Amino acid sequence: MSRPPVVDESRILAVARELFLARGVGVTTAEVAARADVSEGSVFNRFRSKAELFHAAMRFGGPPDWLQELPSRVGRRRVERELRDVSLELLEFFRKIVPLAMMAWSDPATRERALRDDAMPTPVQGLTCLADYLGAEMKRGRLRRHDPLVAARTWTGAIWSYVCMETCFGAARAAVPKERPFVTRLVDLLLGGLAPEVGRPAEGGQREPAQPTRENGARTRRAPPPSGALRQPSSADRATNGNGRNGP
Repeated sequence: MSRPPVVDESRILAVARELFLARGVGVTTAEVAARADVSEGSVFNRFRSKAELFHAAMRFGGPPDWLQELPSRVGRRRVERELRDVSLELLEFFRKIVPLAMMAWSDPATRERALRDDAMPTPVQGLTCLADYLGAEMKRGRLRRHDPLVAARTWTGAIWSYVCMETCFGAARAAVPKERPFVTRLVDLLLGGLAPEVGRPAEGGQREPAQPTRENGARTRRAPPPSGALRQPSSADRATNGNGRNGP
């Protein structure tokens, strides 16, 4: 007597997720079963209803490995390089969960269940991990002291917006820049702050002193970052604050 075929629940969920994202909540359990090459009864043996299947398929799962390993990256390489690498990983992570979030919130029952059952959704866990990472780099003096959660929200918010625009309208129509230049400029903005342009009067009518920098291979000048920027502290900063730590 032959053994009954083993039904892979992860396969059912993967197929359901693919179909729901492609065609919406109108997909039937019979279609999911046919694509997964199982009987519809096998689907209902694991999920009591289509709503339960939909909710399970739209769940984000746990944080990715790279996010959980962020503490090991503190102080490891230059901050700019670390922030750029994490930004690219974050961008790919959001590309997976933004469509799931949009689809899940399109169904009122799934939205209510998610709000009730998900005490700490994966994106919120990710935000906390990023804030902890930035806070640890600040304590080491590799970033200027600031509210790490605000910095993490600024960082993730820009990347979330990038992915949402790309997902909803397409990269070309939404004028979404190439991902690597975007990430590089985002990190430069985080580290440098929104300093006023050279030659433009700052608040109070005083012109900002310029600092030489190099952009696109050309020698340019721009104003120093404001005190709230997340740039790396200079030797003068360390001498002023003592022990290599930055003041608030």
